[in-house]
Amino acid sequence: MRSKKELLQEAVGRMPPFKPELRWKVRGHKKTQTRRIVIPQPPADFFEKVTMRAWECHKNWLKAPYSAGVRFLIEPLKKGTADGVDHPVALYQDDDAVVYDSSGEPLQWRWNADHLSSIHMPNEAARFFVYWSPRRIERVKMISAEDARSEGVEVLTVNVAHPELGFNMGDELQNPIHVFSWLWDKINADRGYPFEDNPSVWVYDWKPISEPVEFILGYPVVQKELHGN
Repeated sequence: MRSKKELLQEAVGRMPPFKPELRWKVRGHKKTQTRRIVIPQPPADFFEKVTMRAWECHKNWLKAPYSAGVRFLIEPLKKGTADGVDHPVALYQDDDAVVYDSSGEPLQWRWNADHLSSIHMPNEAARFFVYWSPRRIERVKMISAEDARSEGVEVLTVNVAHPELGFNMGDELQNPIHVFSWLWDKINADRGYPFEDNPSVWVYDWKPISEPVEFILGYPVVQKELHGN
């Protein structure tokens, strides 16, 4: 198995940032897919008229922000201690695990603040590497139940939903797509991209680096629109 130093040399960059509850699912292999808004959004009739020639014309404009290759998860850090070490070291904020550098030594804390956000995490603190692939551009409502589960959605087996969850019927909480739409709106509705508006998204998926690559890190595929709007 390759060392961290070798993986960092091969890496094309970082994974996009995730909320804490989603980082747990990424590390636990319960989330292996993500959707990110295409900015700027393609023309309204793009999916109706797209051809391979049109794709060639638009491929630079629609270039995936996160290209294919080896990438790593970014995580927030905090100042802490480690057994047998007489200086402050870096800990992962999510689980208090000690951060080890590329040489296998605890990473010395060298920042003035006691906490470091994920976007400022140094590359040497990376611990979770993946084979990353931009798969396609599609409308967000095209998501399947299987893809919703790959997004980390977990259904709730309840008969009555709590009002604060935003659902009136328990059976909706057992539908992965309904749960995904609620989670999507919690993050993106206030940004101007509610699920109901059916925005165009990049679909990315990945495999943990310790697993065999079962898919090709290739060029994304544009799928025709299956839903209205």
